[in-house]
Amino acid sequence: MNWKELDKTSGLVDNVQMDEWLTHLGFSQKSIQTLYNPCELHSPKLLDNCVELCEALQTHIKNNEKIRIMGDYDMDGVGATSILYLALTFIHARVDYDIPHRIRNGYGLCKEMIDKALDDNIKAILTCDNGIACHEVIDYAREKGLYVYVTDHHTPSSVLPNANLIVHPQIGAYPFPYISGAQVAYKVASLLLDNSKALKKKKDNLRKYLLQLSALTIVSDVMPIASADDALSQVNENRKWLKDGIKSIQTEPDWHLKMLMDYQEVNQETFDEQSIGFSIAPAINAVGRLHDAKLAVDFLTTDNKEDARRACSFIVFLNEERKDIKKQTMEGIHLDESTSVNFIAQEGIHEGIIGILAGAYMNENNKTTLVMTDCMVDGQKAWKGSARGNSLINLYDTLQDIDDRKHLLYAYGGHADAAGLTVLDENLEEFKQEFCESVEKQEQGKVIEKTYVQIHNRKERLAFVEEIKKLKPFGNGLPLPIAKMSFNVSRIDLYYKSNHAKMTQYEMVFDHGKKSFPALELWLFGGLKNVKPICNEESFTMSDNVQRIMERDNVTENEAREIRAETYQRKKDKKANVNYLIEVGYTDFNGVGPRYNVLEVDKA
Repeated sequence: MNWKELDKTSGLVDNVQMDEWLTHLGFSQKSIQTLYNPCELHSPKLLDNCVELCEALQTHIKNNEKIRIMGDYDMDGVGATSILYLALTFIHARVDYDIPHRIRNGYGLCKEMIDKALDDNIKAILTCDNGIACHEVIDYAREKGLYVYVTDHHTPSSVLPNANLIVHPQIGAYPFPYISGAQVAYKVASLLLDNSKALKKKKDNLRKYLLQLSALTIVSDVMPIASADDALSQVNENRKWLKDGIKSIQTEPDWHLKMLMDYQEVNQETFDEQSIGFSIAPAINAVGRLHDAKLAVDFLTTDNKEDARRACSFIVFLNEERKDIKKQTMEGIHLDESTSVNFIAQEGIHEGIIGILAGAYMNENNKTTLVMTDCMVDGQKAWKGSARGNSLINLYDTLQDIDDRKHLLYAYGGHADAAGLTVLDENLEEFKQEFCESVEKQEQGKVIEKTYVQIHNRKERLAFVEEIKKLKPFGNGLPLPIAKMSFNVSRIDLYYKSNHAKMTQYEMVFDHGKKSFPALELWLFGGLKNVKPICNEESFTMSDNVQRIMERDNVTENEAREIRAETYQRKKDKKANVNYLIEVGYTDFNGVGPRYNVLEVDKA
């Protein structure tokens, strides 16, 4: 991976480093204004068939007919299901929900779910965050006499399913097509509530909660929250949607979300996009990965606080379990560093975490990664996989090409940088060879180039952080800036459980060592892996915890304390000049303020 320092400015903002970053991202004077003053949310009536869908649902309600919502098992699907269920319940519909089980059913509608609906005397199926690709199952449902209404946001093919109505932001003339499944559900719910004769205060309270739920999915489903393109920037409703949702959660979170935040020790007043990405969304996603996503919908929609407490406690437990499973699984996997592709096919890996593993390994060494685990398909041994890309190739196109040429895939789907697939056991070795050769051939000669701005001193660092605070929220379309900083370090504390490091005795280098400024403690999030290799006898103090020394040297607690004290005395006056490439964010983490995510580190 090549690192390149940015030096081009356009006068977009006064801060030089932020100006370099925004110029690099392609922002113009016009599009940057929408970062500070984003457009309002578009009317749900602009969505094709949204009005007609609400009218159809009202007819089913009037006729006392049962409606079943069918969602998905991730945060977006859970959020969308909850939004539609709460809105339809509010207007007195006979409604319930069903979500496919990740392992037993897989993604989207399946015939088993349709048969179950028929057994339960359901009249209408309402999908959310899925359905646009379920042609055969929708045909089956229609043949059985069910009404099928699709709300989705995934890329539609040239042939649409034979549903009664389809509400989709990429079909028709909706101003901004890049919204999540839960955002589409919120549009439908808003129109249903507009037509309700309930008291305004009750409607407003519900609408506030639905807005909060939908805002979570903008982050979890990586929707664009900024657009450098002038035309798109004028209609990108996601930025204001997310800002309004975050502000609403900071000031008046619905009690369900407040409970989940409290269980995870998330600060309400400083709640932001990173709180969603690192705490709330992973917890909800863990339910569908390790258990049944219906539990998450139960929690988000129940009126009973005691039931909610039990569900919330289990959700947090599942999230911790997910972390443990990931850690234990990664300890049992050996990567072949000599290959240019991470191809991992290992029996016994939990299906619910293969996507997390693929993302983790890809981020670790920037190689295209495919993680596969064994499963059964139609009575045959098979392998289910999840792939993550480094943006050098299109994963979906790669799988499509292999299948067109060799017909080795049982099933596949996805996008440019993320894909899922299933391969029968008899085809695994040939598929591995085809996949690795195809990726290597496509990536040959291409270089992953990362860019950064140079921060020269403490004053510049603090000014840069202030600009970041002004520009929040960050995400898809406005990634956190990367900065290179140099420090003279004499002490670093390592925190193994959280994977963080903290510089407690250091000076920031100024003008290539001519001058330096003392500074307060500085946290390096996720910095343990990158920082630890440079903590050696010749450089500076590494404040290792006593337990680690006991395990490392096989000594007693008292002996470990003596080793720690002796090491500090021997190295306390030594310093090392270190360069850090840091992703700079701002989140008030227990009062710390700036968030520095270490990407790379080297001794100058």
